[in-house]
Amino acid sequence: MRKYVFIFFIGILLIPLLFVVLDIVNITNHISLTREYDWLGFYGGFLGSTLGGIATFLGVYLTLQHQKKVEDEKNRLSVIPILEYKISYNKTDFDNSNGQLAGEVWSHINIGEATYEDKDSLEWYFNLIISNIGLGHAQITGINFKFVASEDHNVVIQEQQIGFSYILVKKEHDKSFKAMIYAPGKDVNELTYGLKIIVQYQDLFGNEYEQLIHAAIASSNGINFADLSYYENFKLINNKF
Repeated sequence: MRKYVFIFFIGILLIPLLFVVLDIVNITNHISLTREYDWLGFYGGFLGSTLGGIATFLGVYLTLQHQKKVEDEKNRLSVIPILEYKISYNKTDFDNSNGQLAGEVWSHINIGEATYEDKDSLEWYFNLIISNIGLGHAQITGINFKFVASEDHNVVIQEQQIGFSYILVKKEHDKSFKAMIYAPGKDVNELTYGLKIIVQYQDLFGNEYEQLIHAAIASSNGINFADLSYYENFKLINNKF
């Protein structure tokens, strides 16, 4: 639409050049017109009526665009998911009565060279619980783990992105996202990693959001634990309207 408005304005600006050319070639020698013609008066009247029409058109167009934006935002807010988070660090969240991992558990998250096969690796049962208290469902599209230095959270030690094709957190429902985290533990008595978790999700209209969680995992005297410090307000990163 903007392209056509721009072309229309260019056409209006080029009309005076046309009249100048007609005057230069003395068009009345070729077309029977009165010698009393007044290009300036004609063009002034034409330009006045044209600009008036353009102003009216633009006024209507901008009003409709504004109303559409207001309506789109109203629709987005009517289905917006609002997510709350907590971290549970409890082995019983993972084990069923048969001693097997229970529920939805992601593939292992390994820091450095640590693996579940290494008996010296430290092990965390990490359960991120997402509660949707908003007005619409949330489709989780990805969760990004960034392990950072405890003394400087700008230093990223390890990063792992976990993508999902379709994980739905319905409104007024909870969803657990469980991960087994392993870190090098040989000859280590005290260990702390800062943890930034970025949750990416969409609403029912496909608008995309992300939210940053600040947490940590630590090990002290053979005891491992995890903690959620706080989470920031969500950000709208892609408005589909």
